Amino acid sequence: MNSYGSRSYATLCITNETVTTEYISSLLQLTADRIRKPGDVLALNRTISSYSWFFGTKGKIHSEFLCDHLNYLLQILEGKKTQLHELASTGCHFCLLCFVDCEFFNVCVKLPDELIRRISSFGFDLNIDVYLPIVGFNFKDRDKIKEKMRKVNRRYGIIQHF
Repeated sequence: MNSYGSRSYATLCITNETVTTEYISSLLQLTADRIRKPGDVLALNRTISSYSWFFGTKGKIHSEFLCDHLNYLLQILEGKKTQLHELASTGCHFCLLCFVDCEFFNVCVKLPDELIRRISSFGFDLNIDVYLPIVGFNFKDRDKIKEKMRKVNRRYGIIQHF
């Protein structure tokens, strides 16, 4: 079963405090879609303290299925395991960041066992962000919505960070 969303994509993020994004691109022979360097300022005046290298599927493949995006990335990275192990030995952290924008509230993000095994073989963390529609959302109601979501999450044992 594939995970369905009206928009989906996946991105490999590699972070480290000393290994530069230029070195990561050179070693993997891939051009980053986006980079962050120590000292870069993000929203809310947060300052980046490490290098971050991003390579993703957004705009590269057109599929509503998250599995297709993950398989695309893993296929590209399959021949680069030696280089990824070298980066890991320097303390780099790897995370697959996944985005699913859903049209409906009853979405199920399910990944086949084989895909999870492939991701695990790389040693990547996996984050899946699911964005649900909020019809008639009023910013003033944000705290009420968060509290309702916390109650539902506690009931079903879901861990969620706001």
